[in-house]
Amino acid sequence: MKKKRLGIIGGGQLAMMLADAGRSMKYSVTVLSETEKEPAISHADNFAIGRFSEESSFLNLFSKCDVIAFESEFSNTAALKKVADKFPHIVGLHLSALDHLADKLRQKQFLVELGIPTAAYSVMSGNPGTWLRDLKNHYPQGCMLKWAKGGYDGKGNFLWRYQPDLQDKALDFVSRALDKNISIYAEELVVFEKELAVVTARSVSGESLSYPTMITVQGDGICLEALGPAVSLGLPSKCADRAEAIAKEIGNKVGLYGVFAVEFFYTPSGDVLVNEIAPRVHNSGHFSLGAAEVSQFTAHWLCLLGEPLPPWGCKSYVGMLNALGPANIQGEVTPLLYNSAGIVSYWYEKRESRPGRKMGHMVIFANSQTEFDLKWAEARSVLKEWHTSSSS
Repeated sequence: MKKKRLGIIGGGQLAMMLADAGRSMKYSVTVLSETEKEPAISHADNFAIGRFSEESSFLNLFSKCDVIAFESEFSNTAALKKVADKFPHIVGLHLSALDHLADKLRQKQFLVELGIPTAAYSVMSGNPGTWLRDLKNHYPQGCMLKWAKGGYDGKGNFLWRYQPDLQDKALDFVSRALDKNISIYAEELVVFEKELAVVTARSVSGESLSYPTMITVQGDGICLEALGPAVSLGLPSKCADRAEAIAKEIGNKVGLYGVFAVEFFYTPSGDVLVNEIAPRVHNSGHFSLGAAEVSQFTAHWLCLLGEPLPPWGCKSYVGMLNALGPANIQGEVTPLLYNSAGIVSYWYEKRESRPGRKMGHMVIFANSQTEFDLKWAEARSVLKEWHTSSSS
C-alpha cells in the first residue's frame, strides 16, 4: 500500500515540530507557508508558498497530500471547504470543528450549550462607550475584553477594570475589532488558584487519550511555564480527572481529531472552569518532547492516520520553560542550546527575535521531586543567563 503523504498548513514552530515528527515516522511532509522565512520549511520534504486566505494555495497543497494538519485555527475555513470537496480522500480536516472553535465567542456559546462550567460573559451591543461603562454593573471586580477571532499569546485581550485613564485604550481595543468585523465580548474575571491545561489526542478511529493535566503559568497572556503532572504537585486527583473528562467530552461533541488542548481555571472551591480551547497541538504539551515516550506531535499524526495510540509513558515530574524574545531586542539572537541530564532545549530557528516572541523551549524531567527541583532551578538559571547575554 502506498504510504500516505502528510501536509501542514502553517510554517511556524508548531509546523516545524509536526514536520520533524512526520519525517521521523518515515512519511513525506509538505508545508504550506505564507513566507519563505518560516522555520518549518527547512524541516519538510517539500513546501509551497501561498496565502492562507486563497483557494489556490490550498489546491496546491491538497494535490500533494493525503493527510492535512493545521498549525493554527485561523485559516480561511470557507476557502478550505470549497477545496476539500475536490479532494474527498484527504483526512484530518475536521473543518466544522475548526470553524466552530476558531471563534472564541462560539466556544463560549458551545460550552454553555453543553453545560460545561466556564466564566460568565456578555456580548457587546449598542454604543461601545456605554457598554464599557455598564459592564461594571455586571462584573464589579473587572472583566477581560476579548476579540472573538484573531487573538493569541495575549493579543486580542484587554483587562478592563474601569479606570478612567484607560477608557480611550479600551475604546480603541473595541474599535479595532469592529473595524475588522470581529465580535467583542466581556468575560468575568475568575478568582483562581492555578491555571491548568489538558492536552488530549482523539483518533479518527474513536480512540482517545490524554496527557497528564499540567499547571501553567502565564505572563501578559503568554505561557511562561508548564509543570506537572499536576496531581504530583498537589492538585486533587478528582480535579485532574474532571478536567480530562471535560476535554474528552469537548472533543467528542465538537468532532475534533488529532491533538487539542483545553485550558482551565482551578478555583479555591475546587472547581475547574474551561477558559479556552485550542484545536491543535499546543504549547502546554511541549513537555512531551523529551519527557514522554510519545510526543504530542507524533500523537497528532497517529490520530489522523487512524493508527493505535500507545501509552504516553511520561516521567514522574516534568516541566517546560518558554524562551521568549528579550524585551529590548528585535533581530537575531544567540540560540539557546543547553542540554544536560534531565534538560533538553528546542530552538525554533526563527530569523528574528521580538519582545515576547516564542523562540524556543526547555523541557525538564526527573523521577523525584528533589531531583526535579534541582533541574528546574538549573534550567531557569540558564534561561535567565540567555536573556541577560542576549540583551547586552
